[in-house]
Amino acid sequence: MTKNFPDIVSDEKITLDIALEKVGMSGICVPVFIETEELGKICAPASADAYVSLDKKNAKGIHMSRLYLTLIDMVENHALSGKLIRQCLDAFLSTHNALSNDAHLSLKIKLPIKRPSLKSDNHGWKNYQVGIEGQCVNGRYQTRVKLAINYSSTCPCSAALSRQLIQQNFKNSFEHSDKVDVNEVADWLGQASSINATPHGQRSIAYVTLVLKPDQDDLQLKKFIDLCEDALSTPVQAAVKREDEQEFARLSGSNLMFAEDAARKVASALESCTEIDDFKVEARHLESLHAHDAIAITTKGVPGGLQAHQSWD
Repeated sequence: MTKNFPDIVSDEKITLDIALEKVGMSGICVPVFIETEELGKICAPASADAYVSLDKKNAKGIHMSRLYLTLIDMVENHALSGKLIRQCLDAFLSTHNALSNDAHLSLKIKLPIKRPSLKSDNHGWKNYQVGIEGQCVNGRYQTRVKLAINYSSTCPCSAALSRQLIQQNFKNSFEHSDKVDVNEVADWLGQASSINATPHGQRSIAYVTLVLKPDQDDLQLKKFIDLCEDALSTPVQAAVKREDEQEFARLSGSNLMFAEDAARKVASALESCTEIDDFKVEARHLESLHAHDAIAITTKGVPGGLQAHQSWD
């Protein structure tokens, strides 16, 4: 039947013989199957971008439907892994033989993870923004994992200034006392008027890009997420009762950090990961004091690797 339809891509000649680095589609709706600790294999909605290069200069275009149908077939029948990403790239190229030398695939996923409360016997769920990118360029494969980790950051400078005001308030309250009773001080500390300043904190985001080793098939998404959250110490919470909120306040007070501190903490934790060849960390503090964000960026420093100026998106 297809022989009866016109084939513009194959039949029509072009007048501008120029190669194109990437041709394809973005925002493709696909399901992805992911192995999780809590629920076993789950089906998560994802958005995919699929491209191949158009290296044949006198070809009208690529076969969009082949990219689409190949992607759907692959992700519907296999669990997400580094191996699956490479197989998709190979299939993109095999369906564009003599047209394309390079292939690219990216997936944007919301990954649900069950999280226990800090103190109470409760739990909740958090969705994590995850990106998986694969490319085959000049016969070389690379797979990247991108994570967005939400956490809270309390400003060390603001904390010091708040302590100074509380100290002065204490001196003003007890300046006429020769001797101060411990219980009296404890009662004073429990009054709202005594703690007359609090440090500012804000929701913050660590954008992390990981370049996996070429033979790394297990994407280990939860492991990398846990590693980053443990390094930061104050990830945002799910189910929260008063005892959990108090513990979160304690953690925040014990882990004061600027954006520079947060970036260094995550980078230090990633240095020991044997599954990755390179990383980039961007700590972005969505300031409550300022109308702008505070940002710190660092990379592993691999020659020719990830650069600080490259966008997470």
